[in-house]
Amino acid sequence: MKKSTNTLLFVLGFFLCCLFSGCAAPPQPMGEDAPFIAKTFPNEYDEVWEATEEIVAKDLMIPIKANDKEKGVIRTDWVSIIRMRGTLRWYIKIVLERDDNNTRVKIYDHEEEPFSEKAAVEKMKKKDKINTGWQKSQEKIPEVNEILNMLSSRLGE
Repeated sequence: MKKSTNTLLFVLGFFLCCLFSGCAAPPQPMGEDAPFIAKTFPNEYDEVWEATEEIVAKDLMIPIKANDKEKGVIRTDWVSIIRMRGTLRWYIKIVLERDDNNTRVKIYDHEEEPFSEKAAVEKMKKKDKINTGWQKSQEKIPEVNEILNMLSSRLGE
């Protein structure tokens, strides 16, 4: 009886460690070479910044994790979607750049889906990587284009 209790506690502890270590995966950095979509608006920086913040937070109701107006960066929090074909999670990073009387908006997106069993086993074999339980997805989210379309509409383009 004592042996089965110890085994049960070990399995339960292992399961909880795996569960909590996979939930807080750090986002992959989006460097200058990461793919993005962009559009330049013939509007002042402050006007584009305010419209972008409003579209993301109020119109699309995407939670903002961090924003720095001086650096021109808006980073959304992770958004998770449960679909028929499986779970997907994503976040968006928006960078605004000043250019005379124009403002360029660059939108980076990062989508992830859970590892398949085969992919998880392969990743666990590699000692240099942490198994987060998530892998980069090829799927693209429509919110990225919606932000630029709504900005165009709101700023009179």
